[in-house]
Amino acid sequence: MRKTSLVSGILLLMACNNGQTSASVEAKPPASESEPTYAYTPKDKPNWEMGDPKNIAFVLNGLKKYETNRIDELSADFADSVWFAGDGFQFEGPKDSLLKIFKKEWENTKSIAIEMHDWEAVHGKTNNEDWVSLWYKETVTDKNGKVDSVMHMDDIRIVNGKITIIDSKQRRWPEKK
Repeated sequence: MRKTSLVSGILLLMACNNGQTSASVEAKPPASESEPTYAYTPKDKPNWEMGDPKNIAFVLNGLKKYETNRIDELSADFADSVWFAGDGFQFEGPKDSLLKIFKKEWENTKSIAIEMHDWEAVHGKTNNEDWVSLWYKETVTDKNGKVDSVMHMDDIRIVNGKITIIDSKQRRWPEKK
């Protein structure tokens, strides 16, 4: 009886596995082939691709110059005309005027420390634009020793190896009670 049960079990398993295992699996296209539906459509879609990593190094070196109060060295990094927007601030004009604003900020600053979280360089295939995006925490200590930290998300446009736009978004932490 045991022998019969064992042989029957083996035959049953063999009958179930008839070499057509793939017939029971439905073929589905890879996720990348199925287009999602978006709730919004951008006015212009520049078809982004990964950008040149050298642009990231260039922008990070410029940020390091700002962080270490080497403002005069930034002059070589900016185009003659610059657009800069930040928290409650917007500037459009010659780079020398923007550098004067940076120097004025440093008059009341003891130190700045940058804690970088991430970065990305992109290139628009249809608009031929090059951008670098940075995500970082900036901690500023003023001359009186007061410390304030801000999270930044900056988009920086590079044209012919020069910074032409800085679009900086900030998030401040609520005051501790």
